[in-house]
Amino acid sequence: MRIAILGPYPRDGLGGIAVYLDRLTDYLEKRGHEVFKIDTNKNKRKNKLGHLLWIIENILFPRVDVLHLNTLDWLEMAVFVWACRMRRIKTVATIHSFREEISELPPYKRACAGYFANSVDYIIAVGQKENEKLKESFKIKNKSEVIKPFIKPQIRDTALPIQVEEFIKKYKTVISANGSNNNRYKGRDIYGLDMLIELGDLLRWRDDIGIIYCQSKTTDRENLAAAYQRVDELNLGDRIHIVTDKIEFWPVLMRSSLFIRPTRTDSYGISVAEAITLGVPAIASDVCRRPEGTVTFRCGDIEDLYSKVTGVLDNYDYYCSLVSRIELDECTPDIERVYKALLGSNATEAI
Repeated sequence: MRIAILGPYPRDGLGGIAVYLDRLTDYLEKRGHEVFKIDTNKNKRKNKLGHLLWIIENILFPRVDVLHLNTLDWLEMAVFVWACRMRRIKTVATIHSFREEISELPPYKRACAGYFANSVDYIIAVGQKENEKLKESFKIKNKSEVIKPFIKPQIRDTALPIQVEEFIKKYKTVISANGSNNNRYKGRDIYGLDMLIELGDLLRWRDDIGIIYCQSKTTDRENLAAAYQRVDELNLGDRIHIVTDKIEFWPVLMRSSLFIRPTRTDSYGISVAEAITLGVPAIASDVCRRPEGTVTFRCGDIEDLYSKVTGVLDNYDYYCSLVSRIELDECTPDIERVYKALLGSNATEAI
């Protein structure tokens, strides 16, 4: 098959979708498929005209069998689906998050969203909540399913920045967390960096614990400055290390004792599954269904988070043994199945 994949490939950041696309492309190419990348990170979007010109330029991609959309932009999805219908190219879209209310969108976005949902050939939702919301918002039937977006990392020799290495070596117990950006959600940090800082304060009686937070992209400098200020106020500069360099997260996970995902909204949490696969106990907020083996805490409840963290650390061997027995399924065979189902008997033939 010849497959075009549209989305934010690893370039300006290493967020969850970018990592997913990088691994999916690698899997498909190893399976003998030809993959054409349409990288939305190259779309600078300085203004609406620039965005539109980027779309027009990129809808003229080479002839393929399937276009796989991985963008959260309704205009992009609508135009690319329209172009593929004109060229008789099958389309599938993965919805990685769905926080917007369609009724609250501007009229042109509502129109784009409606056209996309009714015209795309198939939709993949990464979580049950997203799938249910899609069906409720667009009244679609029998053309969507849930496929969790987990693909195992390919372990290889990867050097971490010197400061990260030095921080990890300082502590017997390293707690790690990450976020693709530092936007706010309902006025609070979306990935819960503020909660990690308060957790560090509650754990200060244990001088063997260090917390490292890796942020792929800084999108709110005021929010980040407030986080640094809070770290200084609590005198936790030696105990909490915030990394804003663009680094792969799985090498940090491999050196961690515990992973935490205190997100205030989420659809799945690829890093949670990644931690469990690497044998690292994981604690995550209860905002969505989490991978098997995850210890959950009430979203936004710092006392419950602290209780769960100390509970895992006090029974550490048990939780390590628990995650070591879990084998999480990867999404790649199901993604390939969707492509082939769309093409039917022509799945292995050139178009």
